[in-house]
Amino acid sequence: MRRVFIGVGHGGSDSGAVGYIVEKNGALVIATACKDYLIANGVEVRMSRYIDEDESLREKINECNAYNPDLCADIHLNAGGGDGAEVFHSVIGGKGKILAENILKELEAIGQNSRGTKTKVDTDGTDYFGFIRCTNAPAVITEAYFVDNANDVQIGDTIEEQKIVGQAIAKGFLRTLGITSNNDVPVRQSPAENGQNTAESGQKVGKIASIQSTLNSRYGFNIAVDNIYGAETHTALVKGLQTELNKQFNAGLDIDGIFGPLTRNACVVVEKGDEGNITYLIQAMLICKGYDLDADSIFGSITDSKVKEFQKNNNLEVDSLVGKNTFEKLFA
Repeated sequence: MRRVFIGVGHGGSDSGAVGYIVEKNGALVIATACKDYLIANGVEVRMSRYIDEDESLREKINECNAYNPDLCADIHLNAGGGDGAEVFHSVIGGKGKILAENILKELEAIGQNSRGTKTKVDTDGTDYFGFIRCTNAPAVITEAYFVDNANDVQIGDTIEEQKIVGQAIAKGFLRTLGITSNNDVPVRQSPAENGQNTAESGQKVGKIASIQSTLNSRYGFNIAVDNIYGAETHTALVKGLQTELNKQFNAGLDIDGIFGPLTRNACVVVEKGDEGNITYLIQAMLICKGYDLDADSIFGSITDSKVKEFQKNNNLEVDSLVGKNTFEKLFA
């Protein structure tokens, strides 16, 4: 299966460009829509972040290289009052240049103006941008529109429009990978309308939607069942873990959805062969972060392999034991 890594620009205390919208927020919606579209067309995807959190460029590059994708892109939005989309690629050209050209074609297809594909060179003749220079896979940086241009921002100043931009970028990936797009994911419909019904419907659901529905029914939450891993779902997963630690081990934790030192210290070691709600929550968080497995509450061989993969990607000891350090990387 082909692999794509999607970096999400800025996040946490770093807002990125601010204009009619905030770059870090728009980039996350665009990247998530890109991910969903690629997965729907048979591509395995990892994102650098799934919620609004701080992340250094070095962490993003290390995670990308550990994932070993076929292609990668860092999603950004522009500022400076200009107009149109531009995509940066390496000075060496190759597959990265092809990817940049294909993404730009797809952005033009949804009505965006083109500023062209570009390179930026440092004083020593190497690529200026670290994401392009230091990633092992062919890489691009997308700047889909200007957040501070009242006209240009109109192509992506709503969530629904940002999803369309994300799908356009995904189509550029598919074109470069030689994959024919055959599974359009409607972006103007609710999850139930596009085939991702809630668990109560008895029909096939998106994995994240199923997790959201389970969290609601199991713990009495009222989070949106929208098949999107955002801050609300992340907080609910932490609350679920805190609830289970209190119930099973009398941890005495506040159910506040914050993975702090007290929650970390209350975590027990979970390993292959274990079953139950805590195993389910581990599987659910792995799924939300892009790992392909089922949340069946059983720590079997597939869960074991995905835990090891997660540990490797996050520079943890690869021992398949979900202890305090692995819990913290998953839930913090």
